[in-house]
Amino acid sequence: MTIPTLSKFQGYEIERIARSQIQNAPYNPRRISAGNRERLSKGLQRHKLVMPPVWNKRTGNLVSGHQRLSILDEKHKGQDYSLDVAAIDVPESEEVQINILLNNASAMGE
Repeated sequence: MTIPTLSKFQGYEIERIARSQIQNAPYNPRRISAGNRERLSKGLQRHKLVMPPVWNKRTGNLVSGHQRLSILDEKHKGQDYSLDVAAIDVPESEEVQINILLNNASAMGE
């Protein structure tokens, strides 16, 4: 069986990097309640990380996955670790637009 050509709409590559290479985006709009954070933490404990965070290699900023990454940081107790990310390479202006899109509830299903 021949594998079809990669979609021209895939705008990332999977890369394994050190957590210390990732900066939290200062403009990230998302906040999480204590209860939701606890549910997310339990879900990560049970199912592990099943979707990579999005990281912009040009700026070093985390574009999506801030809450999951902060929980992983707690579980690693301040030690550096590596993880696979969906790495993109875009200017910061486009990065901000992607962050807003990925955090926009009206751009997702119900």
